Amino acid sequence: PDGIKNPSIKQSPLNTNGMYNSVNLNKKAITLDVTSDKGKEMFWGLIKKFDILVDNFSPHVMSNWGVSLESLRRVRPDIIFASISGYGRQGPLAEYPANGATTEPMAGFSSIHGYEGDPGLNTGGLIPDPISGYYLAAAILVAINHRKQTGIGQRIDASMMESVAVQLGDAVMEYSTNGIIRKPSGNTHPDVGLQGIFETVDGQWLALTVDSDESFKSLCHILELNKLLDDKRFEGPKSRQNNKKDLREIFKDAFLNRFKSSQLEKLQSRGITAAICGDFLDIYREPNEQFVARRFMQAVNHREAGEHLLPTMPWILKNTKFSEHTPPPCFGEHSQEIFQEELGMNEAEYTELVRLGISGQEKLS
Repeated sequence: PDGIKNPSIKQSPLNTNGMYNSVNLNKKAITLDVTSDKGKEMFWGLIKKFDILVDNFSPHVMSNWGVSLESLRRVRPDIIFASISGYGRQGPLAEYPANGATTEPMAGFSSIHGYEGDPGLNTGGLIPDPISGYYLAAAILVAINHRKQTGIGQRIDASMMESVAVQLGDAVMEYSTNGIIRKPSGNTHPDVGLQGIFETVDGQWLALTVDSDESFKSLCHILELNKLLDDKRFEGPKSRQNNKKDLREIFKDAFLNRFKSSQLEKLQSRGITAAICGDFLDIYREPNEQFVARRFMQAVNHREAGEHLLPTMPWILKNTKFSEHTPPPCFGEHSQEIFQEELGMNEAEYTELVRLGISGQEKLS
């Protein structure tokens, strides 16, 4: 894209993908053709040095390469072998390819997401990817703890579809208890009469939740809708909930004709839960002062993609010394470094690997 293109340096599409670069800080990358005899030999040499092996291939790939918990344990008895795929390694769907866009509807998640009246929608951010990633990381931590206590490694088999299905627990309980099948409901809340996203006079969008009589009265005063306070349809939380469609239309018109985004503090100062919906590009170009104060958004300089603000970890470890984040790796960038450190490979041997196409950024990019 134009925001990254730089004719003065050599660039590869493999190294300038924004999505990849945003989630691969502080990592090292190698390339290794493990279908070749030499590549296989190097792979098994590397395994001896590492605690955890993680893959996200279709279930048959690692098996075809001769990689199993049994074969790994012959080289590293306490190794942790973790796999994540669309549907897991067992069952009738095991060999089907999958990603976030397909596992959302397969898990039933899409059926409850979207606006009221919609048949269902996927989330825009492909939420199965981070959800299943966090579950996989948690499982690995459990396995590490188990190994510390017993000295025994683990085989972890994670399913993206199952990770998403777990998120539907409250909807399943609702059906089990009340017989209600949840449907898409947009930005509304099942227990709050006035909640949603409202357009303002200046074309901004306001996220709003009014969950108490006090905040409802304050909002009516601010928007000059005092007559609603005498309307029996809206005199309490339950009544507002029962008449939320009428209520929403009234406030939709009021915000569109009487409220500017610059007046946000007027709502917040009265205890009303409200925020302007920021454009994600603006948030990254000029990050919220909260992001800056906690060093969540940091400038990272990538040798091909240039300098950009990237999100880091959404937590702070009090007793861990802060260190600068290293940029995401280019394709195979650390192959020679890793092979030298872990396998004792010299420069001539690495050059031969590149010539044969078994490794090397130059050959494979």
